[in-house]
Amino acid sequence: ESTIHAWDALNAVDEKYLVDEGLAPLLPEYFCDKLINRWFKTTDSTESPSQTLAVNFGTLNGLRIASAIGKLDIEELPINSFDSDAEIHTSPSEFALLITGRKSLSKSIEDTSTQLTGNQSHVDSFSRWFTGS
Repeated sequence: ESTIHAWDALNAVDEKYLVDEGLAPLLPEYFCDKLINRWFKTTDSTESPSQTLAVNFGTLNGLRIASAIGKLDIEELPINSFDSDAEIHTSPSEFALLITGRKSLSKSIEDTSTQLTGNQSHVDSFSRWFTGS
């Protein structure tokens, strides 16, 4: 958490400041914790079809982010061990900004910090999930 708050302060004076690359990989562990992510809700209707997004950091493990029936589940898994509707390729530092709502996924794709393969509608879903908009 302090890494993200440090980015908030330091990015205000230097917009090229990145989330600490040594600490950013720890952030997904926080969001994968069942005691934490059991509280995650989506703004999607409970009738909305389920969606699964893979997050690929270029390592063996990635994240599986799934929404279903108004709930959001985040798990760390081997990246090729599950099916997804779309996959984003990004760095842990960039993902830290995305998952905390400090940067939109569409902006990250636009500036080529993140690449998306698969269903483009996940760009909008992801933004709703993590910014509450």
